[in-house]
Amino acid sequence: MNSKTKTLINKILSATEYMLRTGYKIKRILTVHELFYGTVGMLALYLTLSITFKLLPFFSVSDLTWYIANFLVGSFIVYEFISFVTGVIKVLLTLAGIVKD
Repeated sequence: MNSKTKTLINKILSATEYMLRTGYKIKRILTVHELFYGTVGMLALYLTLSITFKLLPFFSVSDLTWYIANFLVGSFIVYEFISFVTGVIKVLLTLAGIVKD
């Protein structure tokens, strides 16, 4: 590895440490922690819906309704995950000095 690559890796690692220590704000609206908890919340909602639909036999829904609910919750999970990943990447690039905020 050349020195520029090593310097870039060191900057990104120190930016990661700073971000995890302080909860660096993304655009002063969402923090990385909030994005993470949003993703975990959507996974918990999905798990709750799955358990509810499978364990309660008297709560009957058609297959189509179940697939629609599954799709909607799944799409929210994917959206939250993509938001989390892109937010983390933007913070790392900003703290490393590659992208200006």
